[in-house]
Amino acid sequence: MSELDEAFAQLLGRQPTDKEKQDLYRVRDALKLKNNDAVWLLFMVLQHYATLYGEFPMLITEAARNVTKEVRDTATA
Repeated sequence: MSELDEAFAQLLGRQPTDKEKQDLYRVRDALKLKNNDAVWLLFMVLQHYATLYGEFPMLITEAARNVTKEVRDTATA
């Protein structure tokens, strides 16, 4: 397990996805951060929130479908 995986797991309680790893490494390399740089942990948290926010449209769509189905079922009954 890499240092990134360990730090991510310790900080967020799960392993990073491949996309998260690639995004984090791109930021690290662009900013020339060292693996023990405190800013590195902040970027991990920001990446976590970016992943969560990326899931919101799907969750909203699913909730809208459920509400629409419930209204339709109630109207039919």
